[in-house]
Amino acid sequence: VALAPKLARLMQENPRVVGIKNSSMPAYDIDIFKRVFERECILFNGPDEQFVAGRAIGADGGIGATYNLMPELFVELFTAFQEGDLKHAGETQRRLNRIISVLIRWADGNIIRAIKESLRLSGYDVGCAVYPALEYSREKLAAFKREMEAAGYVYPG
Repeated sequence: VALAPKLARLMQENPRVVGIKNSSMPAYDIDIFKRVFERECILFNGPDEQFVAGRAIGADGGIGATYNLMPELFVELFTAFQEGDLKHAGETQRRLNRIISVLIRWADGNIIRAIKESLRLSGYDVGCAVYPALEYSREKLAAFKREMEAAGYVYPG
């Protein structure tokens, strides 16, 4: 959901608001919020598939669903960006994006469903996605796992 600059201006009047998560796809919106806030504000990038773009335009960090599935890759990405290694950051972002593309394709409109299935395949019982999302059948789960591995995701074990 895109946050309108007008609402961001109103939010800054509340001293308890110390940050914003930008969930819209245009990284440009991060720049807008940086200019709209007249006081110090922590700004988080939302779309996982454009973490580098968000950081480059001014996001202080990120909050994303796929971080739960690939925390080590996002730490690698964050570190590369912080150290100014933009080549490595770009390569890592593209690696993540190949995996995220599979998650989106298999999400059936609910990426949490695909993330939970992948976590389950990794040995973590995180429960199933909420109704109406159903668990994948055994056959569908096997096909999903093959596609995730083909995209570069490495399951433990």
